[in-house]
Amino acid sequence: MGLGIYVLDRRGRQISYLPDDTECTARNACTSAPPDSMRRGVMVHGDTTFNRLQLARLVEELEALEAPSRVIDDILEAARFARDRSYYLFIAGD
Repeated sequence: MGLGIYVLDRRGRQISYLPDDTECTARNACTSAPPDSMRRGVMVHGDTTFNRLQLARLVEELEALEAPSRVIDDILEAARFARDRSYYLFIAGD
């Protein structure tokens, strides 16, 4: 199963939802990341939340990916949106 990516406001209310695609592009981008990256910290069998400071680094990592997919582009847009508003990016693993 893929990951579910949510933007949450400061009260934890869902602002938006991005499902992973059938090829699990987001999940694969996390599991193939270098050990010290923010992406590698995503728990694919649990939940992960990124705050504004963590999102700044995550955005940099996503921007540096070569040949990103539509799913990664959507996650990058959601991460920027959350970072710029001091919201959270919540990733639900299965």
